[in-house]
Amino acid sequence: MLDPVQNALFEAKAAQIDAVGGILSLIDASRVAISDLLQRKEDEPHREKTLAAVQRYMMATMNAPGTPMADKLANLKLFAKETVKIVLLERPLIAKASADAAAQVRRQIDLEPGALAGQQPTGILALEALGGDGGPLGGGDGPGGPSGGPSGGNDALRALISGDNLSDVVKPTTIIVVSPAPPQKFTDFRSLFPAAICYRVETATCFFQRYNPEIDRGLPRPFLLSKAFADRLFRVITEIIVPSMVAGSRNIAMLETMQNWVGVSTAEFWDVIERDERAKTGILAAWAAAWESCRQRREARIAKDGTKSTVLVASPILLKIREMLAPTKGDFTIPPIRNDEITLFASMLFELDLEKMEYTWNRLRQLYEQELDRRQYQDKAREGALRDSILSAFDVVPDLTGDFLALLCYFCFDNFDLNLVERFTHNKGSTAEQRQKRIPYLMSFLSGEGVPEALRREQVARAERDADRKARAAAARA
Repeated sequence: MLDPVQNALFEAKAAQIDAVGGILSLIDASRVAISDLLQRKEDEPHREKTLAAVQRYMMATMNAPGTPMADKLANLKLFAKETVKIVLLERPLIAKASADAAAQVRRQIDLEPGALAGQQPTGILALEALGGDGGPLGGGDGPGGPSGGPSGGNDALRALISGDNLSDVVKPTTIIVVSPAPPQKFTDFRSLFPAAICYRVETATCFFQRYNPEIDRGLPRPFLLSKAFADRLFRVITEIIVPSMVAGSRNIAMLETMQNWVGVSTAEFWDVIERDERAKTGILAAWAAAWESCRQRREARIAKDGTKSTVLVASPILLKIREMLAPTKGDFTIPPIRNDEITLFASMLFELDLEKMEYTWNRLRQLYEQELDRRQYQDKAREGALRDSILSAFDVVPDLTGDFLALLCYFCFDNFDLNLVERFTHNKGSTAEQRQKRIPYLMSFLSGEGVPEALRREQVARAERDADRKARAAAARA
């Protein structure tokens, strides 16, 4: 039960949550509420993990088919308020140093002056005494558990916020989830519209930008895994795609006059659009047409000997996009922009099912640990379980994104090294030509500069890990 101080805070935050009119606005309000409660420097790991977990759940719920948007919003408001309550009740307290060895395997608390050992501090001290180490929200049934309701993820969220620091438990693989930038407000539609498009696309690109801070592969990340690339893509959208949408679609012109957009944020914009199917259809059509105009075109050519042929030719717009998306100083890798890449970019607005992709990612992470990096509390997965799960993921995620999911595994899972990545590619074709056709981005990455040296480093590191593991096993038997 909340004490009076906690209850006053909860009521204030709940009122802010109830006041919003759409899911993207709710995500913003939840971000503010949680950030207000987790303000100190030592709270940062909990704040970022909690915000990322809540946002993933809400975005997945928003994009899930089959439920009216009003029902989704109502359920997510309950979830947001329950999250605030859990933060107030369950957040861990700063562990005080102790020479008592037994105390190292249970949570420690800082006590108010005169408090009895084992009592939790109350009032402002309790609100300020935050810290600890948490894990990710999620489970075998995906966001929210099997029920899909707002209370389904509470146990996992409690674990996220209040995870005990037990010395005999090995931490899960460390993955940092990148969140989109906070919503912005503008004074006119022409400024709001491109920013709102980029805001929506960023929710998709951020999925691929997650990373493991404990791993340095020594190789540039493929373009979809790079924030530097995403920033360049937003510039293309702002300077080329959106102007084409505005110039070529009467629906966009009508959208400008449908309401007063002054003070509407980039999140609230999509709340409005989700309630107007005609407006949403108009945006999708204009978006698709704008990218279509950037594609390579077939042109007939006649050689000097009279032989006729057809070739793909890049338009001036496509040449400009290639220039704008080119990496600098090797900050990411990207092939020449052709029609496949245009198709991939066009899919970023609405086609990625973030709920399905999050579920798939959590499954990959679980099987990686069980097969290649098992903790003492985990069952051992059979050999090849991760490989088979990645292969299955190719059938679940949109076209052209399966390569990047496999590459994300490489950059986030330490023991899934280049040797295993290369062996995995042979499941996609018996010849190099077949593999190049089916997994072009994965094959392009493996043929990149620096990969042979990285492979050598990883082989040495793997041999050292194996030797260390054998030595520890021998010592345990002795």
